[in-house]
Amino acid sequence: MAKSENFPLEEEMVSILGQCGSALTYALQSKFGCTAVLHGVDAASAGQSKKPEIRFCTLLSKGLKVSVWRDDLTTHCGVDAVVNAANEYLKHGAGLAKALSDAGGPDIQRESDQYIKANGRLLTGDAIVAPPGYLPCRKIIHVVGPSLPYNPQKYDVDIATPKLEKAVRNILEEIKKHHLKSVAIPAISSGLFNFPLPLSFGTYFQIYEKLNYKQHCEHNFFQP
Repeated sequence: MAKSENFPLEEEMVSILGQCGSALTYALQSKFGCTAVLHGVDAASAGQSKKPEIRFCTLLSKGLKVSVWRDDLTTHCGVDAVVNAANEYLKHGAGLAKALSDAGGPDIQRESDQYIKANGRLLTGDAIVAPPGYLPCRKIIHVVGPSLPYNPQKYDVDIATPKLEKAVRNILEEIKKHHLKSVAIPAISSGLFNFPLPLSFGTYFQIYEKLNYKQHCEHNFFQP
């Protein structure tokens, strides 16, 4: 398990790292074998901090707080866990999975490879909890959502919806099993896997109602 340290940065240092952060991370990796993750530093904007934007927030019954955010999931702070939209072999080579794996360092892919070697591939709807590497949370939840064809028809969505519901149920089970009090959740399957975005979010709320979900927890959903 990799050790990690957090170093808060003053505004002047953030500005400097916005211009030369990539050079610093390369030097630390090549000379010391350390992976540096610069949270809230945007090199493209010369050090201007990214500001999370909350779009919606509500308190459901049973103490469940739900909010919708526009933010970078790789740097979102203040949650116990982040959910990763993974494939069945946990090969984090594209989309959100790649972004989280890159930000979290090599341990994320290494742990994933070890899991697959020991247990075999995941099925659609499966979810597992793993160490988060350098991500600013306690756990990462890998979940396999359904994959749809490009520009899916109603028939495709109808077939995929029960599989997405299974994925949501398993996410909630892992949250409960590991006593997680807050979790950041993307719109599973809505990106590379082509599931309609509004229906992806709606599936979560339907499952909450079906299960009469009672755990006191904060769920942060993320708009692409």
